[in-house]
This record gives sequence, C-alpha cells and structure tokens, in this order.
Amino acid sequence: MRYEISGKELTCSHCEFVGFDCSSAQLNTAMMTFLDIEWLNASATVFGCQNCGRLEWFASNAKIVELDDLTETECLACNSLILNGESSCRKCGWSYQT
Repeated sequence: MRYEISGKELTCSHCEFVGFDCSSAQLNTAMMTFLDIEWLNASATVFGCQNCGRLEWFASNAKIVELDDLTETECLACNSLILNGESSCRKCGWSYQT
C-alpha cells in the first residue's frame, strides 16, 4: 500500500520503494513499565518497506493518507518487488523486457 505523510508520499529512505505495510507501536518508558501503566505511553505509526524491510516511524499525530494500492510483481532474479509500470527491478536491474 502507498501512503502520504503530511502531504508528501512516503518513500523508503534505503531502497526508494513506495510500498509499505502499516502498524502501530507503543513507545514504552522504564518508569511507566515500573509503575505498571504502560498503556499511558504514547504510540507511533510504523511503516515497513515491502521491498527491503526497513522500518519508518512517525508520531501518531502525523497526517497519514492511504493512497491507491500498488500492483506489483516479484523479480525472478532477486525476489524483490517490481511496481506496475516499472521496466526493471530497482534492486538488481533485471528486466522482463528483452
């Protein structure tokens, strides 16, 4: 899935891929854990790159917009994801075209 954060499309800072899985994570602190009130800690939105696995973290108050779903194909050479419309793999350069 593609996402927009505060008006800018999310792109992996490692491989420049635009497909991500989204989840939420709690930001625990030692004091809150000691007092057994972790549920009061802040949370963050975490995006995992579908190509290389890098995690991108954002504060929960960031404006997040879900964009159109990606159509993707798996590279036959390195198993990375190739987005619809791309002519070659971003990771290894392999191409379906001859």
